[in-house]
Amino acid sequence: MGELVTELAARWEARCESERHGRRQGSRRRVAGAGPKYELVFTDRLLATLVHLRTGLT
Repeated sequence: MGELVTELAARWEARCESERHGRRQGSRRRVAGAGPKYELVFTDRLLATLVHLRTGLT
């Protein structure tokens, strides 16, 4: 599981930043880290997503 997280984390962050860049039609307007703070780190969010997809629970 650790290897999967390590492999996917950089790609996931790059994809999210690319989508944000497209939505705002340019570079950042605020300092990095000024947005919402997540309660779950990437590893926990990935695990929750995998469990949801596997079990189909809400």
